[in-house]
Amino acid sequence: MPLYVRSRDRDPLQDPLMFLAGGALIPICKVALLETFWGGLATISPHLQIGANTYFEFFEIQCRQALNNWEKYDLSELKFSHVTKVAKMFMAGSTRQEIELHLGEFLLGDCRIIASEIIDLTVRLVLMVPIWNFWQGVCPEESALTWVEGTVERSFERHFRPKSKQSPGSETEFSVKQSVILDKSFTAQRIEELGGLKIIWTNNLLDHLKMKPKDNQVYIYHYASYLNLQLKK
Repeated sequence: MPLYVRSRDRDPLQDPLMFLAGGALIPICKVALLETFWGGLATISPHLQIGANTYFEFFEIQCRQALNNWEKYDLSELKFSHVTKVAKMFMAGSTRQEIELHLGEFLLGDCRIIASEIIDLTVRLVLMVPIWNFWQGVCPEESALTWVEGTVERSFERHFRPKSKQSPGSETEFSVKQSVILDKSFTAQRIEELGGLKIIWTNNLLDHLKMKPKDNQVYIYHYASYLNLQLKK
């Protein structure tokens, strides 16, 4: 079934998220998620369909990791629709507190205990950036967005706000004020060959082009299909 076919017989977003613990997203659920996250993509090109499937591999991995962390809870009532509702709210500018209060009104049982983590997971799924939280945090070497209050947009603004002063011994930061267009031959392989750097592939947008000088490493975000979906939107 092509990715862009949508069934009218049932709402796949009412399926339990627990289905991903041992299964994979069905095509109509992928379509419903795409329409919620980015909208108007029912007629995306075959090229972007392939890219979307690559994105959903990431989606499934993140959900399985979260479900594994939540295995002690009864999550039978947690549905894909809860994730999409959170996504709609933070994309519309709702604050974290507003989202948490809203979740508390319709989540049942153990799902209420992890309401905050459901929000963090949803941000990771939609924006492909990790959110620090009190319960589980993120990998030490991974950059993360701190979102404890206000809107997620304001958290991004704070994260990327230029530092007014640099402390002694801190790494030098550079900014580029003009667009730079690189030749197509300027590939990751060429960076390794010419620059003597080791490429570390990442699915974290916050870590794109982050340098680790001591190890001669540079992080490169490699989900180009996800960026194409943003442009399509």
